[in-house]
Amino acid sequence: MIEIIHRLEKEILYAETPERKIDKINDLGKLLRYIDESKSKEFSEKARTLSVSSPFQDTLYKKGLAYSLTNLCELNFMKGNSRISFSQGNKALRIFQETKDFDGQSWVLSVLGFSHLALGDYTKALNFLLKSNNLARESKNKKYEAISLCYLAGVYANLGDSVKMLETYDQSLKLIEEIDDFIYLAITKNNMAIDYKEMGNFESALKYGLESLQICESHGLHAAENYTLETIGSIYLKMDNIDLARHYLERANDNVTKLGNEYAEIFVLIQLATLPNKQLSHSATEDLKRALFLSEKLKMITEQVIIHKHLSEIYEKEGKPLLALNHYKKFYQIEKIIFGKVNDTKMLKEQLEKAKEEISTLKGIIPICSHCKSIRDDSGYWNQIEAYIQEHSKAEFSHGMCPECAEELYGNEQWYKNRNN
Repeated sequence: MIEIIHRLEKEILYAETPERKIDKINDLGKLLRYIDESKSKEFSEKARTLSVSSPFQDTLYKKGLAYSLTNLCELNFMKGNSRISFSQGNKALRIFQETKDFDGQSWVLSVLGFSHLALGDYTKALNFLLKSNNLARESKNKKYEAISLCYLAGVYANLGDSVKMLETYDQSLKLIEEIDDFIYLAITKNNMAIDYKEMGNFESALKYGLESLQICESHGLHAAENYTLETIGSIYLKMDNIDLARHYLERANDNVTKLGNEYAEIFVLIQLATLPNKQLSHSATEDLKRALFLSEKLKMITEQVIIHKHLSEIYEKEGKPLLALNHYKKFYQIEKIIFGKVNDTKMLKEQLEKAKEEISTLKGIIPICSHCKSIRDDSGYWNQIEAYIQEHSKAEFSHGMCPECAEELYGNEQWYKNRNN
C-alpha cells in the first residue's frame, strides 16, 4: 500500500498536464479513504479546487470535478454531513451523465446507494445500486460491478431474503478475486460478516470478520479496520463472549474517536453501551446519548429506534419512569415511521425482482453494422438483430414485410401486380 501511495505522489509531481495531475490527486484521495480519511478529504478538496481553477476557469475540468465530488460525497456522509454529501453526489452524477462517463456514473451511484442503505431507505438504495450494477456491466468494470453487488446483497439481507443475499455475495467475491482487489475484498467480507451475524450464523460471521481484519491490518487500511473491529466486537457480544467483545469494541472506539468518523462511532457506541455489565452504568447512558445525537444528525432512523429502546430500558431499571416513558414514546413514533415507509417487504422484493430483470434488457450503446444491421456481442461475434434482441430481452419476433421492401423485391412480379390491383 505504501508503494502505491509513493507511486501516485510521484506521478502527481511529474504529471505532464493539469488534467493528469488532477486525475492522480483524485486517485490518491480515493485510496486514502480507507487509510486516513482526513488526508483523503484534503486531496479530494485540492482536486476539486484545481478542477475549477486556471486553466479551466471557463470550461472546468469536468472529469476531475466529478470524481473529486464523489470522493467528498462518501467522506462527508461518514463524517455526518449527509445533506452536503447527497448534494455533492447528485452534482457528480449530473456531470458524469453529461460527459457519458459510465464508470463514473456507476461509482457515484454505488456510493449513493450505500448511503441510502445505511439510512434504511431500501427503495432508493435499490434504485441506485441496480443502476450502478447495470452501468458497470455495460462498461465491463468488474470492480464497480463487484461493489454494487456487495451493497445489493445488503439490501437482500435487510429484506430477509438470505438465499439471494448469499448468491449476490458469491457473485461479488468471484469478481473481486478476478481483479485481485484487496480493498474491496476487505469491505465485502466485513459486510458478509454483518449479515451472517444478523442471520444468527456466528461461526461464518466471525470467519469473514477476522478475514477482513487481517486484510485491513496487512495493508494498513486503518479507516476500514474500524468498521471491522466493531463488526467482530458485535459478533462476540452476540456469542456472549464479553471479554473479547469489549476488547474489539474499545479498539474500534479509540480509532473512530481519533479519526472523527461519526458514522462508525454510532455503531461502536451502541455496542459498547449494551455490554452486560454496563447496562446500569452512567457510561452506558452517556454512550447512548452520544449515539442518539449523532444518529439524529445523520438522520439514521433505524439506529434511533435501537437507541431509544435501550435508553427506555435503562431508565426503567434505574427507577426513572418519566424518562423511560419519553424514550418509549419516541421509540414507537420512529418505529411507526419506519414501518409506514418500509413495511411491505413483499412489495420491495417484487420491485427488486422487476428491477433485476431490467438488467438483462437492452440499454446503453450497442455496436450495430451500418450496412447489414448485424449487432456485435460481448464476445466480438456479429449476430442478426433478431437473435441478439431475443437473447438480451424477453421480446419475440414475428416476421412480415413492410410495403417499401415488398415493392423493391417483388415489384416486377406479375402476381404482385395482380394482388395490388
